[in-house]
Amino acid sequence: MTGLGFALASLPALTMIGRYFKKRRSLANGLSRSGGGATFFLAPILQLLVDSYGWQGCLFVIAGLELHLIACALLFRPLRLKEELQFNSSKTLEMHRQSVNPHPNDQPNPEPGSQNGFKPTNIVARRAISGKERVKALQKEVEKRVQEYGVTESLIVDHFPRIEPVYEPKKKRTLDFSLLKNPLWAVITANLVLTQFGYSITLVHLVARAKLMDIGQYKAAMLLSLIGLSEVIAQLSSGALADKGYIRRIHLHKIYITVMAIATACGLFANSFETMMIYCVAFGCGSGSWQGNILPVTVDTLGIRQLRSAYGFCLFFSGLCGQLIGPPVAGALYDATKSYTSSFVLALVCFIVSSLLLWLEIPANAYMRKKEEDNDNTKTKKTNGVVQEILMQEMHEMA
Repeated sequence: MTGLGFALASLPALTMIGRYFKKRRSLANGLSRSGGGATFFLAPILQLLVDSYGWQGCLFVIAGLELHLIACALLFRPLRLKEELQFNSSKTLEMHRQSVNPHPNDQPNPEPGSQNGFKPTNIVARRAISGKERVKALQKEVEKRVQEYGVTESLIVDHFPRIEPVYEPKKKRTLDFSLLKNPLWAVITANLVLTQFGYSITLVHLVARAKLMDIGQYKAAMLLSLIGLSEVIAQLSSGALADKGYIRRIHLHKIYITVMAIATACGLFANSFETMMIYCVAFGCGSGSWQGNILPVTVDTLGIRQLRSAYGFCLFFSGLCGQLIGPPVAGALYDATKSYTSSFVLALVCFIVSSLLLWLEIPANAYMRKKEEDNDNTKTKKTNGVVQEILMQEMHEMA
């Protein structure tokens, strides 16, 4: 029940950060996740509470702290983004036609020998001739754009300032299962599962491995605190760096996972408390930067409109296939070999493979672009002739 409650509380908060922040999204996400480092420093405080009030009293104090999440949730406000709106060409032109000609039968009859209610003169005739030439040129351009792209928002804004565009909210689902067929989502999720697999192995078995090196229990637990502190600093600094835009976030993702892989490879040769400290600090810098970059990479790759479903599915599969399975598998390897070397080698392999998987984002992105272009072409062929007729009429009136 506790795990379900934390999941229901954390996921909406993280997705709200992705929706509310754009320019400094990475830094905002790093700040929100930096509290996770405090987990490693809560152990002595919780022990003090247990000694003072018993374990029941300690849980009551924790429950009181968690109730403050309600105050935070009351501050959330819904936000409608432009990415969640779509331009409706049919309604745009229909509403414009109704506003221009609300009652076609009520229009006054023009006087004999006049055009649109005005008597022609030589100046008007000459302007009409030049106007016809402009209309023909504009008509060709508009027809070409309609054939290629359909009636788009930019077409209306560029050529028909009198027409007010109409927008509608895009249809959305609580859980968009179509993402499971999206190759971009598959790449991001596979990367997250493998990285989480290796990361969970490191956190769960690090202390036990240190004890086998005759490092005392206090010092062994201190190694986790070093990772937590390094992660907090890395999340804040890497978030500020990512927002500068010098390097794409997905490339930074590769770099951060590579740092974790290098640290794990060097950690295989660590045999003292000092060398383990260096390994933990380096690993914490890589893992903290990686954690702070997961949400921004998901937004960049799959878009803000699908963030809730995409991020939710990513965390579900990474928790189920990575965090839940990783430590038992590593424990089974230790039972078979009586050494944690093979377990941490497995973590290293996961980091390497997950980093290489991100290069599949390039062909997956190309595939999705081609698919969207094919869908757009299909919609363009179904463009209603009445829509083009209204546009042509509007051009004649403007001329």
